[in-house]
Amino acid sequence: MVTKILNIMKLSNKNLLILFIFFKNNNIICTLTNVKGNPLNWATVGTKKMRGTKKITTSSITNTTKLLYNYSTKINSTNIYLKIKGTNKSKLFFIKSLKTIGFTILSIQENLIIPHNGCKKLRTRRI
Repeated sequence: MVTKILNIMKLSNKNLLILFIFFKNNNIICTLTNVKGNPLNWATVGTKKMRGTKKITTSSITNTTKLLYNYSTKINSTNIYLKIKGTNKSKLFFIKSLKTIGFTILSIQENLIIPHNGCKKLRTRRI
């Protein structure tokens, strides 16, 4: 995956970033990295002194996306690849807020850890 991104970066001459978003029950952790995987900046929903259930509100999510956008404009790169992990009800709103602030999302990769019950077990035969 990283080699694909490196080839695209050579062809397009754009500054590309990878944004890792990890959704937990009470928090959202965001990490901006370069294409090689070195972390450049990180932000959580709790960085603006919000605690408890206030962390998952729309205003706190827009504040964290603004923090990430301000840092990426300093580097002169707003093209990002998204890698999302975890489940949360505000996942779609987070992606929409990234688009409205000014990020150009090139691709979205989602890693869910939830099992979907797998294969059905065979019944034991009763005689």
